[in-house]
Amino acid sequence: MFVHAVWHCPGGVYAAGADAAFGERPIPSENLLSFDFSLRVSEHLFMEKIRENRLHIRLLLCIACCLSGVTVSAASAPTIYRMSQLDEAKKRAASESKPIAWIASQPEYLTPYANPMGKSSHSATTYAILALQKDTIIVFSDSNTENHHEPQIVDQALHEPNPHYTIPGVIILTPSVDKVICKAPYTADSQERVRVFTDVLKKIRDKESWQEKH
Repeated sequence: MFVHAVWHCPGGVYAAGADAAFGERPIPSENLLSFDFSLRVSEHLFMEKIRENRLHIRLLLCIACCLSGVTVSAASAPTIYRMSQLDEAKKRAASESKPIAWIASQPEYLTPYANPMGKSSHSATTYAILALQKDTIIVFSDSNTENHHEPQIVDQALHEPNPHYTIPGVIILTPSVDKVICKAPYTADSQERVRVFTDVLKKIRDKESWQEKH
């Protein structure tokens, strides 16, 4: 099964595919009462876990949607601004009360990639766009030709603590780009990546902690 998730950017189309197998086993009749009780307890714990980790679940559902054959139309796709369009991006971020998500990577990584859960920087760039496209205004910079040409606050955040960071560098900033809200450093481990972006989305959605007062 494959999905084509589309957004307005130089690359255009992202696709991913996955499949899963499930098995079951019979339960002896003498264990049915015990099983029924255990099932109810497990169901309660499972629902509690969903409530506790609803952002985590939503993020996983977003990725799952991208692996299930759902198509996102270009008309509803988010815009990815280039660094030269920063002023336009800032105006939109302010009007929509959304932070700026600055992604520094290679332009070719805006092209389709089949596995956003993979280990490569290409996978991680795709994942970052999928995770942040609804809650932020995305600005993209070329990590080769535009490195150290970003606004000073972005340049500093990208290169600390590692001056030779692994792409993508992802920095979340206030709409005016004068304060860093949080960062999402590259990680090759897919589960750690989910955890990192779940935490990032929590901070993004806690608007009282970062929203600018006028």
